[in-house]
Amino acid sequence: MTKPARRPNRRERLAASAIALVSAAWYAAGGGFGASSRLPEAAERAEATISTSTLARHIRELADDRLEGRGVGHAGNHLAERYLDSALTALQLEPGAGHFVQPFTLYSTELNSVSSLTFTDDRSGRTIASYRPGDDFYPSPQSAVGVAAGEAAFAGYGISAPAIGYDDYAHLDVRGRIVLVLDHRPLEEQRPTRFAARLTGLWDLETKIAAARARGAAGLIVIPDSHHHRGGHPFPPMSSAWPAHPSVRQREFFLAEDLDVQKLVVAKMSPGTAERLLSNTPESASIEELQKKIDRALAEASGDRVDAPASFLVPSRRVAIDVKLARTPVVAQNVIGVVSGSDPARRAELIVIGAHFDHDGRDADRRIYNGADDNASGTAAVLELARAFASASHAGPRPRRSVVFALWNAEEKGSLGSIHYARHPIPEGGTVVANLNLDMVGRDEDVPDPSDPRFTGLEKTTATANTNTLHVLGYSYAPGMAALVDEENAAIGLFIEKDYDDNAQGLIGRSDQWSFLERRIPALFFTTGLHPDYHTPQDDAGKINVPKLRKIVRLAYRVAWRLADSDALPGFVEPGHGPDP
Repeated sequence: MTKPARRPNRRERLAASAIALVSAAWYAAGGGFGASSRLPEAAERAEATISTSTLARHIRELADDRLEGRGVGHAGNHLAERYLDSALTALQLEPGAGHFVQPFTLYSTELNSVSSLTFTDDRSGRTIASYRPGDDFYPSPQSAVGVAAGEAAFAGYGISAPAIGYDDYAHLDVRGRIVLVLDHRPLEEQRPTRFAARLTGLWDLETKIAAARARGAAGLIVIPDSHHHRGGHPFPPMSSAWPAHPSVRQREFFLAEDLDVQKLVVAKMSPGTAERLLSNTPESASIEELQKKIDRALAEASGDRVDAPASFLVPSRRVAIDVKLARTPVVAQNVIGVVSGSDPARRAELIVIGAHFDHDGRDADRRIYNGADDNASGTAAVLELARAFASASHAGPRPRRSVVFALWNAEEKGSLGSIHYARHPIPEGGTVVANLNLDMVGRDEDVPDPSDPRFTGLEKTTATANTNTLHVLGYSYAPGMAALVDEENAAIGLFIEKDYDDNAQGLIGRSDQWSFLERRIPALFFTTGLHPDYHTPQDDAGKINVPKLRKIVRLAYRVAWRLADSDALPGFVEPGHGPDP
């Protein structure tokens, strides 16, 4: 059943108009792909062989209890790696570059209880307060190990984005200081026309760490903001970051290549503790009042810039943070298949079709999170795409550019596998020019209760209204690719929704396509949307809409072939700006 068209809200109408204008300009400038045409005969025959039975078999295997949810660092994850390696080996991808495993090292971190936080009066040297990890303070798992000390500064949300007219660090010298920042981001509603959509990727902890480090800060302390209290708790308990005996699902990982160069000590602090530190400042106020000051500045701004609306130096207060952590290395692997391009001049241009194969593993109650939709569905899709491309390439001409079939690991831990690949593409020497990401493509969007925190910002809808719906994200960053999806969908007949690039869930930044978009590489994210089984033990293989998945795989196949064989490369567009020159 085709989902009835709903009336778009004002933000969506504005976004759609802007996208249409950018897309038209891009085509007028020669960035388009031209009119849709038939694929080569061998490619059309290969598309027809895309199989529901093969897709279902891969999903059953990957979502079987034997793999115990494919959790990173667990035996089930390694079983999944071996399964995918064997599946690509069986495809005999030659002629081409064959297939590879791409290992990368992660760190799992444990907290040493002797870590501490101390406030002193800088004039008298008197200790004002001292804390051990607990209800007032605890180190971040992403912190460097060591001691950081210096006078304090408050820097709003810790976001420096002058290109979109917002900079918490403007006119604020934080060299050698301990910088206090709010978690998350300002309220989007205060600056909806330019600010909201372009904050994606600027407010995560890694970016805040990088911003503070770039300005010479000695350390960073993150304070929860009142907009995002979970369950009414103003400060997440230490067990949320440092569970005493983490399950496979709870265990956190970080890329070793990042933590090995991390020089900034980072901690989290409760609002009450922060207010005690700030109590002697002229700007003395509650954390909530400081946050509201930023909201007001954004709402009342008449120009294009809002600089440091609530940032200030903290006089006569010195902060010392001592962080002691133990790191355990874990090796994970991406599994990569490649059909190399037929044109020697374009073979190094890579069209990457990707999906993550890891999931949540087991929880503290030993329940298995099989992740049939998230993301055995996308993994099965990429395996079937690889088979179809290999079949077409054996039977006829290959596309001019190389096509990479990438099965990422550790997406559930922060898109770590795709981040590593984006930094180190395979085949070596290749340049990624476009990415198609398939994540949760096996169900029908079902939002029974928009007040559920899992569905914040989504409209109520039912699975029966979405049996033919595919959401395409990235349309505002890659309008040419999005237009190509529409062209090729004429042969498939899905109901395409382009509605979630600017969304309170931040969906555009929550899967592996963001690893490419943040590098200004055009990318699209195919998904059938959220549902009540998302990240629960009920996400099982028997609930997958396999006929619909086959249609999505056929669409991805046609789009990828066109990208790999076209004269023009797709363009990247920064939302609110024009395409890259």
